[in-house]
Amino acid sequence: MAETILRQLHADEYPHLAEMIIEHALKPGYDYAEEFEFGLDLILDGLERLRSTA
Repeated sequence: MAETILRQLHADEYPHLAEMIIEHALKPGYDYAEEFEFGLDLILDGLERLRSTA
């Protein structure tokens, strides 16, 4: 999947995404599920903080 995204990606428009794909997602042992859970936790924590300050 990462290779497909990288081929279609305009790296000059999204340099950080291109770097993440090359440096992490294409490496052996990269676990998409683990990254998803981490990212989801960050988003949910941020939403909780926003909700508690409103």
